[in-house]
Amino acid sequence: MLAENLGWNFLDADEYLEKTTGKTIAGIFAVEGEKCFRDLESKILTELAAMARVVIGTGGGVVLCENNRKVIQESGYAVWLKTSLANLVSRLLQDEKSGKKRPNLVEPASDNPLARLQQEALAVVPAREPFYRQCADFECPTDDIRPEETARMIQENFTRVAR
Repeated sequence: MLAENLGWNFLDADEYLEKTTGKTIAGIFAVEGEKCFRDLESKILTELAAMARVVIGTGGGVVLCENNRKVIQESGYAVWLKTSLANLVSRLLQDEKSGKKRPNLVEPASDNPLARLQQEALAVVPAREPFYRQCADFECPTDDIRPEETARMIQENFTRVAR
């Protein structure tokens, strides 16, 4: 929505990675490992960040690499879409139900996926938050806000900063 409002292109880094490699992220994790995926993710981020007039959606783990954080900080305007742990777990459950597998959340299988996802999120989110904060030009709350409102808030802040 933000890209459309700006008249720019939107690129999802994970989808772009899958398209350019011809492999799924889950497949890369399973066969080649997380390091291979992170290396590919870094390469894709650098490529996309060099483009003009594009809104890039990244995976949450992209900030784990120091060089990626530099690329994000130096390439444009970065937004941290902040959400509560409850909303994050709800979204992860929706992804799981729709068949979208998050490689680092796929195993081990559990009789209680909600509890497993909550446990994973509790471990991952606090470790990543300082990196998100380091990279973000704008921290945008998304709890109980419609996507249209989120896009509007980001655009308003971006326009104010770009002046």
